[in-house]
Amino acid sequence: MGLGKTAQLCVHFGAIAQTTIKRHQQRYGSNSRGREHVMPPMKFLVVCPATVLQHWNREMNAWNPLARSIIMHSISPTFNEILSLGENGIRIALEDIFEQEMSYTGGTVVITTYDTFRTFREILLGVDWNAVCLDEGQKIRNPDTLITNTVKMLQTSHRIILSGTPIQNSLRELWSLFDFTCTGMLGSLQAFELEFANPIRQGGFANATRLQSEVAIRTAATLQRMLKPYLLRRRKDDVSILLQLPGKTEQVLFC
Repeated sequence: MGLGKTAQLCVHFGAIAQTTIKRHQQRYGSNSRGREHVMPPMKFLVVCPATVLQHWNREMNAWNPLARSIIMHSISPTFNEILSLGENGIRIALEDIFEQEMSYTGGTVVITTYDTFRTFREILLGVDWNAVCLDEGQKIRNPDTLITNTVKMLQTSHRIILSGTPIQNSLRELWSLFDFTCTGMLGSLQAFELEFANPIRQGGFANATRLQSEVAIRTAATLQRMLKPYLLRRRKDDVSILLQLPGKTEQVLFC
């Protein structure tokens, strides 16, 4: 926490929106006419834990004021009003919201939870999103769960995962995360385990031969080179000078 992940993502959504507008104007002109040349509404999706819904809403308003953020959860009065309309009613209501918010040049940002996404997955999967972000993205580390397989079906060209949890030694979990952000880059799970996970795992055993250890090192280095361009890692030391926070004091209490 406190590394600026949320703020950077909000600004990134704003940059995507402004770039999309400029590209549309360059192609059709700033005063384009005709329904076929009208720019479609920009739609962004943030999936996060319920405890940070309001935090995301505040940060989006602060760092991306050109966008309109909407909380898709029972804590939102707006969402509760359309909740009783049924699946088709909710779908139509969302489209109306997207169309109404076209006056916001930053687009519309829908903020929801993993449980709400799972409940209304048929509606959200039918939306063509400009970008999707999974906060606390380690929730999809298990490739066999319903939520993992569902989020990978989202229609978007920009997929981002935010996580304060370091990637552990499980290469299976690593594959699941990158299969969402860079679909197909690491191949299927079976191929990834055969070509990367198994050689690295075998080289780490205490009774591994010299050849197995060398193969594991080369395989791990190859995997690291493949993933490095898509992985942005920030530590507390990188922002301590900017934040100017005092040193941490730990107190151990015995009860």
